[in-house]
Order: sequence, then C-alpha cells, then structure tokens
Amino acid sequence: GIERCAPPAFTMDFAPVKRDSPGSAHDDVAFVFIAMGPVAFGRVVDYAITSLRDVGGYRGRIFVLTDQERCFAHLHEDHARRGLQTTTIHAAAQADTLQDSIHNVALRRTRFRMLKTQILDYLPDDVQYAVFVDSDVMTTKEDCVEQFITQNTREEGLWPDTMAIRMRWRAGHGPHTGSFIVKRGASEELVTRWQEEFFVEDSLDRLSFVRAATALYDLPAVNTSDPAEVEARSLYVGPLVGGDRFIESDMDVRDVCFTHVSN
Repeated sequence: GIERCAPPAFTMDFAPVKRDSPGSAHDDVAFVFIAMGPVAFGRVVDYAITSLRDVGGYRGRIFVLTDQERCFAHLHEDHARRGLQTTTIHAAAQADTLQDSIHNVALRRTRFRMLKTQILDYLPDDVQYAVFVDSDVMTTKEDCVEQFITQNTREEGLWPDTMAIRMRWRAGHGPHTGSFIVKRGASEELVTRWQEEFFVEDSLDRLSFVRAATALYDLPAVNTSDPAEVEARSLYVGPLVGGDRFIESDMDVRDVCFTHVSN
C-alpha cells in the first residue's frame, strides 16, 4: 500500500523560547536536511527542524532534500505564516539495475547517503554556506545557532584559500560526517571526489570521505594525534565549532547546541 506521512509534530516536549527580538537570517547561509525513503515518513526530521527554529532561534533558510515532498508541506506552510522559509526540493535517487544491486546489496542506502556530496548542486546559487545536519540531530541549547553560524562562517580568516570543508575531525579519531559546512566555490572538488569514492566501499560514508580527502590533499594519517599533522590537516578540513555531539548519559543537552540522539 501507499506509505503515509506521520502526523505533523507540532506538539513538542518543549515550548518555543520567548525572544525579545528575532535573530539574524544570514541570507547566504542555509541549513540542509536529507529525508529519503523511510526517514521521510517518520517524525524525526520534523523534530530536528522544529527544534532548530524554536529552540536554536534560527530564522534563516532551511532546505529539505526528499523524495516525499508531501510529508513536509505542513512545515513549509507553518513557517511561511511566521515569515520563515522552509523549502522542499525533490531529490530522486538514481534507479538501480539488478546487476548494480547484486554488486552492492546496500546500493539504495549508498544513493541516499551520496546526496550529502551533492547539496550545493541542489541549492540556489545565492547560498554560499550550506550547513548539513543529520536528520536525527536535535537543537537542544537555546539561541545557540547565531553563535554557531558566526564562529564557522563570519569571523575573519575562517576560510583560507586552501579550506574545502568544516567538519569535526578530532585528533586521534576519524572524521564525523553527521554535520559539516561546505562553501560554494571552495568545496566542489572535494565533494565531487567524495561522491566518486562512495562506490569503492559502502561501509561508512566517513571512510569514503577519508579516501577522498587524503587523495586530494596528501593528508597525514587518519588517526594522528601529532599537533603539527593535525594543524596541517586543518588547512583543508577545518574544525567545525559547536558541531553535533552524540548523547551520553551524563551530559546536559541544554549545554550543547546540536545533540545527535540516535545513540
């Protein structure tokens, strides 16, 4: 039968933060969510977007790349009444042949994940900074988004000519691809190579990212903790200040701007 969209998640466990004045819209910045296949029929993206606006105070543009636009029509209408812009963009994953599916049994998932590498292609040209956030990332700290945008896009010298992306890549660990920022005119070569690497192996999209970044920029060892090597890597894969954190039993999520709840 036809899958049904979940009822709109207007009733949240928190009330919108009361503010004396609205925050900045930042016309050249947009947040991007991907809701393909089963994810579109649930409520998780609703919660992510609603918390971004009502808790985080974000008033700028939001885009949802999805193959089920009807599931997000209520967000577009509700936000428009509040003077906010939330837009769905149809993103149909490439059809799979039987031979392709046999070669990679997780190919459908691969196609969905690959949309991370194509978000600049889908967005309007006037979006200079695209903030990708996984669909299961909630905004849990009041009015934190303005600072997040400032710390990652507004301060002088944040995007040197070499930098292609801002993504959390802690010393001694691999990169975390659940949230990142790409910049038009700076990120295209890297994300194109990242997309190509998806077809090499589909275990984790961060592995394809590592292959792409190390091939393009001759980066040091993935899990290096050497300060000099970490600094060298940051010239190309810059730090994401205030990115999402996986939820832990002893953390107060109200101190964290973005909380990854799937853990």
